[in-house]
Amino acid sequence: MKLNIITHIWNEEFLLPWWIRHHQDLADSVTVFDYGSTDRSIEIIKDMAPTWNVLRSRNRSFNPELVDLEVEKHEKKILGWKIALNTSEFLVGDVRTYLATNAQKSAFRIPGVTMVDIQPGREIDYSEKLIDLKPWGIDDWKWAHLLGKSKLDFNTGNLPLAHFNPWRRGRLIHNKESGQYHVGRHSWRLATDGEILTCRVLWFGLSPWNIESRQRRELQLTRTAHLSAKFGTGQPISITDWDAAHQQLIAHSGSPYETLLKNQDELAEVSLCARNYLFEQIELQKRGFLESNALKVAHLAESIKNLARYRFRI
Repeated sequence: MKLNIITHIWNEEFLLPWWIRHHQDLADSVTVFDYGSTDRSIEIIKDMAPTWNVLRSRNRSFNPELVDLEVEKHEKKILGWKIALNTSEFLVGDVRTYLATNAQKSAFRIPGVTMVDIQPGREIDYSEKLIDLKPWGIDDWKWAHLLGKSKLDFNTGNLPLAHFNPWRRGRLIHNKESGQYHVGRHSWRLATDGEILTCRVLWFGLSPWNIESRQRRELQLTRTAHLSAKFGTGQPISITDWDAAHQQLIAHSGSPYETLLKNQDELAEVSLCARNYLFEQIELQKRGFLESNALKVAHLAESIKNLARYRFRI
């Protein structure tokens, strides 16, 4: 079984050392599309992952539609399982075992986690794993629960919390010709065989949240201001909006269910996740997210079976 990761970068020297170290033993091949980085990004890749395939993007500027077309075009050239990640996204869990066990299947959604920085003042250390330095986050099913209970306010000034909603965090992993993505690659036309609940995509867009990462994010926002989605007042998303979103999300990321546990080795932990997942699914069904009771029952049965068989660990 071959696992291919595709990513695209522009001045990602802050996260790249962690991202490379995390994924280099997970994937059989990694392709990086560079959008004209002017920092040390390419130098870091050549030094830490000299066998990775670094390609200069043919796109003159960053445009989500063109990015996705470039990813799909490359997917058609390679065989095996494929997943396209941003460098702010870390794939965790024993995905290789799951795919090998489900070799007859062809596509899965991997749920996402919005990572937040409860200790922004903690010194950054590249010798440590990022998921050990900053292990706090909100699972996408917990997101759905918070939305259902109206605990998150989407209408406070220009606060763009919808930009961080759970369905924007999941990713597709597949062995088809291409992912048939909608813009942004967080949704797709390709039919899937369910979710891999023993794995997660951790999104570090809001973590670490220190001076350096804020400056990096502000530069990216400036570069893509003409592409920004409009929220509330109709103004592009700003770094102040990101600050506000981060503070509100921190308030909902303190209990064991929202906080990523680094050693979920006991079956009791997995059972707790299963019970919470059942509760979240029922909440979603009440709100009309699931098509029918039959679909809900079948999906839950498959989910619990997977949770019992595999242990989600970071």
